Amino acid sequence: MKPVAKPAESNTLDSFLEPEAPGLCIVDRTELERSAECPAQAAAHATGKNKCASSIAAAGNEVHLALSKALTDYLDMQGGINVGELADTLTGHLNASRPDVQPEAIDACRASIYAWAKFISTVSPANVLRYDGGRGDKSGQLAYDWPDLGIRVTSEVDLLLSKGRELLVEYDYKAGNKLWTTADVEAAFQFALHAFLVFKTFEEPQALLVRIWNTRSNKVTWSAEFLRKDLPAIERRVRSAAEAWRKWRDKPEKAPAFPTIQKCSICDAAAFCPATNFDIQEFAKDRETAIDSLVAMEAKVDALKKLAGAWVDKNQRDIVTAAGNCFGVGKPASTRKPTKALYSVKSDGDA
Repeated sequence: MKPVAKPAESNTLDSFLEPEAPGLCIVDRTELERSAECPAQAAAHATGKNKCASSIAAAGNEVHLALSKALTDYLDMQGGINVGELADTLTGHLNASRPDVQPEAIDACRASIYAWAKFISTVSPANVLRYDGGRGDKSGQLAYDWPDLGIRVTSEVDLLLSKGRELLVEYDYKAGNKLWTTADVEAAFQFALHAFLVFKTFEEPQALLVRIWNTRSNKVTWSAEFLRKDLPAIERRVRSAAEAWRKWRDKPEKAPAFPTIQKCSICDAAAFCPATNFDIQEFAKDRETAIDSLVAMEAKVDALKKLAGAWVDKNQRDIVTAAGNCFGVGKPASTRKPTKALYSVKSDGDA
């Protein structure tokens, strides 16, 4: 099936739909990734149950936007800007970030400003194939159609460079606290999808090297290698996610959860997880499901504690119920813990 590229006259996802692909649902990388990792999480987002956006994520978006604008400036000047000027340009774009997250955005990129400017200054504008925010045929947005599924899958690369006819290199910016490794890249659905879209869009390259630029620490991973000869397996993984998205799109209430300690601990939809509904009377019959449910329950409890803790911090007082249950920092000193926790209020009759 023929790959599609982003139209030159538009930078919006809506432009993907007409006239090239009437009737296709546009599914981006985040939706596909959630569907692959845990259909229940994908359903929570699709139905709007999870509406919380962290300041760290918002700051990361601002970092990406600043890097995009600085690269556009560099390309518009055909590389005619020195390292110091490019670093100042990037700094200026960071300073113009969304006011509520500007300090976090600056902190998330400060360590990498000069190193990034120095690196970009060595890149020939002709070798920049695609990038986040690029215009026309430089757009980082890639897409591919599966008409039989009624789906157009799409994702955006941060920076895609040509290293010859058969080799491309992708740089992906990560502004969070996680320090990515090459092993993380090799296992991540995001980069399997990127490899799939790159190989479908560009016919000649036989290999894609992917490197993560951890902007907060200014650390760049070694290259993870994706090969065209492995495209059938990569495509199967991506299509499987697309099939899962299609399967549960119209019946999100039935979407199953796939609990694991690692996934659940960072899931932003843990508070809505259906895996917590396990009937403990069924433990003897289904111990494995019980333990999977326990993982989801603990993640849900952690999510509730974070929510309650945020309320305590904002209002500068503990939460006290009519039954005498409390949450906050006022736990008796003899049993005090450094973190906010549940505790009971003793009545006058208690010893």
